Amino acid sequence: MTDDHSIRTLLLVAHSSTHHAPSGRHAGIAAKRPPGRPPLAQGVDEHAFLEAALHAFALHGYDAVSVRELSREQGVSHGWVNERFGSKLGLWHAAVDHGFRPQASVVTFDPTLTDPLEQLEHGIRQFLLYSAEHPELLLVMNTEGAHDGQRLDYIHENYIAPVLNPFGRLVNHLIEQRRIRPVAARTFFLLLAHGATAPFGLVALAAKLDSTDPRSGQTLEDHIENVTRILIDGLRTGR
Repeated sequence: MTDDHSIRTLLLVAHSSTHHAPSGRHAGIAAKRPPGRPPLAQGVDEHAFLEAALHAFALHGYDAVSVRELSREQGVSHGWVNERFGSKLGLWHAAVDHGFRPQASVVTFDPTLTDPLEQLEHGIRQFLLYSAEHPELLLVMNTEGAHDGQRLDYIHENYIAPVLNPFGRLVNHLIEQRRIRPVAARTFFLLLAHGATAPFGLVALAAKLDSTDPRSGQTLEDHIENVTRILIDGLRTGR
């Protein structure tokens, strides 16, 4: 049976090796155009435009977003958008990469922690904090996760699985050690990613239940602490 030091090393290596830029058939827009993007048009802030695109896709869903209207609202030439991203799907890929890719450097294991259960608790806290700061990613998943297809495949293979797989190994190790109760990876992930994060994405509903902003200050800290304790203490076997 793997000892705690070995599993920690395995997780750290697996986590760092799986977080990379999409490639091959999952490279999205990069695989659909000649190498490199055209130079930026003078005065265009691509970061701001991708932020706006991500919010549009998150709030309205892929089908309802008009790239021409988005371009007009952002004061960007529609021709530049087509040249830069190739298509509406290309823009979607770029916006999703823009939003999800930084998560890989935030939701990581802490090399100073030697207890796998503390590592799991640390990961839960980091994921919830990042989700609170980027609620648009939750909204994207709410729309894309309801229908199977290429866009869901892209997010899952490039951004969900690389984060979830190391956590799955950690959970399985803790189960083998009888530190936590047996739990399916799907159950754990959906409770965390689409249950505990609900106040960050469903802001209007959250406001009906409590007038405080669930994404800021002490309210956020309390929510993260409560969720972490419910998950960890609920899974702990008491040994």
